[in-house]
Amino acid sequence: MKRITTFILSFLAFTMLVAQHRQTIDLSVFPWEITLDKEANWQNDALFLPPVDISRLPVHLPTGGWELLEHPDKKGVHLPATVEQHLWGYQGDTFGVNGNYIGVSLR
Repeated sequence: MKRITTFILSFLAFTMLVAQHRQTIDLSVFPWEITLDKEANWQNDALFLPPVDISRLPVHLPTGGWELLEHPDKKGVHLPATVEQHLWGYQGDTFGVNGNYIGVSLR
């Protein structure tokens, strides 16, 4: 029993030591931009549930290239933010629960 207690206490001490050295970045202090890639095909994309090796995921570039981020329709946002918060009614239909934005959002 004493060995188990010692092991558990050692493990907890190690975990606390590692957690103290964790580096975090507050993303809410940086300016972000969001735009809508209206031509992006997303309807047939495969879904990947965790755990997943992100290095094996497909990369889909914006249909207009990364220059799409320089598009005049981009909006400045601050995190935390949602696509619905900033693009609701983007196509002119603000009624109901859909917001009527079609495409893929880029952040």
